[in-house]
Amino acid sequence: MAMEPCAACGQTIAFGAKDVSGHKVCSDKCVEAVVGALTAQKVPESAALERAQQIHSGACPKCGGVGQPVDLQAAHRCISLVFMTRRSSKMELSCHACGNKMRLRESLLTLVLGWWGFPWGLIYTPVQIGKNISAMSAAPSTGPSADLVYSARKMLAKEQGLLS
Repeated sequence: MAMEPCAACGQTIAFGAKDVSGHKVCSDKCVEAVVGALTAQKVPESAALERAQQIHSGACPKCGGVGQPVDLQAAHRCISLVFMTRRSSKMELSCHACGNKMRLRESLLTLVLGWWGFPWGLIYTPVQIGKNISAMSAAPSTGPSADLVYSARKMLAKEQGLLS
Protein backbone atom coordinates (compact mmCIF):
# COMPACT_ATOMS: atom_id res chain seq x y z
CA MET A 1 0.00 0.00 0.00
CA ALA A 2 1.48 3.34 -1.05
CA MET A 3 1.64 6.13 1.52
CA GLU A 4 -0.29 9.24 0.54
CA PRO A 5 0.27 12.90 1.37
CA CYS A 6 -2.23 14.67 3.62
CA ALA A 7 -4.66 16.78 1.58
CA ALA A 8 -4.33 19.64 4.10
CA CYS A 9 -0.69 19.81 5.23
CA GLY A 10 1.09 17.65 2.64
CA GLN A 11 2.85 15.40 5.16
CA THR A 12 3.10 11.74 4.28
CA ILE A 13 0.46 9.67 6.07
CA ALA A 14 2.01 6.44 7.34
CA PHE A 15 -0.84 5.23 9.57
CA GLY A 16 -4.36 6.26 10.54
CA ALA A 17 -5.45 8.29 7.53
CA LYS A 18 -8.87 9.87 7.87
CA ASP A 19 -11.15 10.34 4.88
CA VAL A 20 -13.06 13.60 4.39
CA SER A 21 -15.19 13.55 1.24
CA GLY A 22 -12.52 11.61 -0.64
CA HIS A 23 -9.60 13.63 0.77
CA LYS A 24 -7.09 11.74 2.94
CA VAL A 25 -5.94 13.69 6.00
CA CYS A 26 -3.57 12.94 8.87
CA SER A 27 -5.10 14.61 11.94
CA ASP A 28 -8.17 16.24 13.43
CA LYS A 29 -6.62 19.65 12.72
CA CYS A 30 -6.31 18.71 9.04
CA VAL A 31 -9.91 17.39 9.05
CA GLU A 32 -11.02 20.87 10.17
CA ALA A 33 -8.91 22.51 7.46
CA VAL A 34 -10.37 20.34 4.69
CA VAL A 35 -13.95 20.74 5.96
CA GLY A 36 -13.39 24.51 6.11
CA ALA A 37 -12.02 24.60 2.58
CA LEU A 38 -14.87 22.49 1.19
CA THR A 39 -17.48 24.61 2.99
CA ALA A 40 -15.86 27.88 1.89
CA GLN A 41 -16.24 26.74 -1.74
CA LYS A 42 -19.98 27.29 -1.32
CA VAL A 43 -19.40 31.07 -1.12
CA PRO A 44 -19.59 32.69 -4.57
CA GLU A 45 -16.28 33.91 -6.01
CA SER A 46 -17.71 37.38 -6.67
CA ALA A 47 -18.68 37.83 -3.00
CA ALA A 48 -15.24 36.66 -1.85
CA LEU A 49 -13.49 39.04 -4.28
CA GLU A 50 -15.65 41.95 -3.14
CA ARG A 51 -14.89 41.29 0.55
CA ALA A 52 -11.17 40.83 -0.19
CA GLN A 53 -11.12 44.16 -2.06
CA GLN A 54 -12.79 45.89 0.93
CA ILE A 55 -10.14 44.46 3.27
CA HIS A 56 -7.33 45.30 0.83
CA SER A 57 -8.35 48.97 0.60
CA GLY A 58 -9.23 49.35 4.30
CA ALA A 59 -7.23 50.35 7.36
CA CYS A 60 -4.43 48.13 8.63
CA PRO A 61 -5.65 46.07 11.61
CA LYS A 62 -2.16 46.26 13.19
CA CYS A 63 -1.28 49.97 13.00
CA GLY A 64 -4.61 51.50 11.93
CA GLY A 65 -2.93 53.20 9.00
CA VAL A 66 -4.87 54.00 5.85
CA GLY A 67 -3.49 54.27 2.33
CA GLN A 68 -1.27 51.20 2.21
CA PRO A 69 -2.91 48.08 0.85
CA VAL A 70 -3.79 45.47 3.46
CA ASP A 71 -3.10 41.84 2.64
CA LEU A 72 -1.93 38.62 4.24
CA GLN A 73 1.77 39.02 5.01
CA ALA A 74 4.03 35.99 5.45
CA ALA A 75 7.12 35.77 7.65
CA HIS A 76 9.46 32.79 7.88
CA ARG A 77 11.69 31.48 10.67
CA CYS A 78 14.12 28.69 11.47
CA ILE A 79 15.04 27.55 14.98
CA SER A 80 17.64 24.84 15.59
CA LEU A 81 19.16 22.92 18.45
CA VAL A 82 21.91 20.39 17.62
CA PHE A 83 20.04 17.64 15.69
CA MET A 84 16.64 19.31 15.63
CA THR A 85 15.70 22.04 13.19
CA ARG A 86 12.24 23.53 12.84
CA ARG A 87 11.22 25.92 10.12
CA SER A 88 7.86 27.58 10.01
CA SER A 89 5.92 30.41 8.44
CA LYS A 90 3.22 32.60 9.87
CA MET A 91 0.69 34.84 8.24
CA GLU A 92 -0.86 38.05 9.52
CA LEU A 93 -3.34 40.46 8.05
CA SER A 94 -1.61 43.83 7.87
CA CYS A 95 -0.13 46.51 5.64
CA HIS A 96 3.23 45.95 3.94
CA ALA A 97 5.08 48.08 6.54
CA CYS A 98 3.70 46.05 9.46
CA GLY A 99 4.47 42.86 7.52
CA ASN A 100 8.07 44.05 7.10
CA LYS A 101 8.37 44.60 10.86
CA MET A 102 7.16 41.04 11.45
CA ARG A 103 9.59 39.70 8.81
CA LEU A 104 12.47 41.63 10.38
CA ARG A 105 11.67 40.16 13.85
CA GLU A 106 11.49 36.63 12.41
CA SER A 107 14.74 37.15 10.47
CA LEU A 108 16.58 38.35 13.58
CA LEU A 109 15.25 35.40 15.58
CA THR A 110 16.36 33.06 12.79
CA LEU A 111 19.76 34.74 12.59
CA VAL A 112 20.32 34.08 16.30
CA LEU A 113 18.66 30.67 16.71
CA GLY A 114 18.66 29.11 13.25
CA TRP A 115 22.27 28.03 12.77
CA TRP A 116 22.59 25.63 15.71
CA GLY A 117 21.24 22.47 14.06
CA PHE A 118 23.32 20.14 11.91
CA PRO A 119 22.93 19.87 8.98
CA TRP A 120 19.50 21.45 8.35
CA GLY A 121 19.98 24.61 10.41
CA LEU A 122 22.90 25.58 8.20
CA ILE A 123 20.73 25.07 5.10
CA TYR A 124 17.34 26.42 6.19
CA THR A 125 18.57 29.55 8.02
CA PRO A 126 19.72 31.41 4.89
CA VAL A 127 16.68 30.15 2.96
CA GLN A 128 14.19 31.52 5.50
CA ILE A 129 16.07 34.82 5.84
CA GLY A 130 16.22 35.07 2.04
CA LYS A 131 12.44 34.59 1.79
CA ASN A 132 11.93 37.39 4.32
CA ILE A 133 14.34 39.75 2.55
CA SER A 134 12.69 39.02 -0.79
CA ALA A 135 9.24 39.82 0.63
CA MET A 136 10.53 42.98 2.36
CA SER A 137 12.03 44.31 -0.87
CA ALA A 138 8.96 43.51 -2.98
CA ALA A 139 6.46 46.24 -3.75
CA PRO A 140 3.15 46.19 -1.85
CA SER A 141 0.42 44.25 -3.62
CA THR A 142 -1.75 46.12 -6.11
CA GLY A 143 -4.73 43.85 -5.60
CA PRO A 144 -5.89 41.21 -3.13
CA SER A 145 -3.76 38.06 -3.12
CA ALA A 146 -5.27 34.61 -3.65
CA ASP A 147 -4.67 33.94 0.07
CA LEU A 148 -6.67 37.05 1.01
CA VAL A 149 -9.53 36.05 -1.30
CA TYR A 150 -9.56 32.58 0.29
CA SER A 151 -9.58 34.10 3.79
CA ALA A 152 -12.43 36.42 2.77
CA ARG A 153 -14.31 33.39 1.46
CA LYS A 154 -13.86 31.64 4.83
CA MET A 155 -14.98 34.80 6.69
CA LEU A 156 -18.14 34.96 4.59
CA ALA A 157 -18.82 31.25 5.11
CA LYS A 158 -18.51 31.77 8.88
CA GLU A 159 -20.82 34.82 8.77
CA GLN A 160 -23.39 32.83 6.79
CA GLY A 161 -23.30 30.06 9.40
CA LEU A 162 -21.69 27.55 7.06
CA LEU A 163 -18.60 27.27 9.29
CA SER A 164 -18.40 27.24 13.05
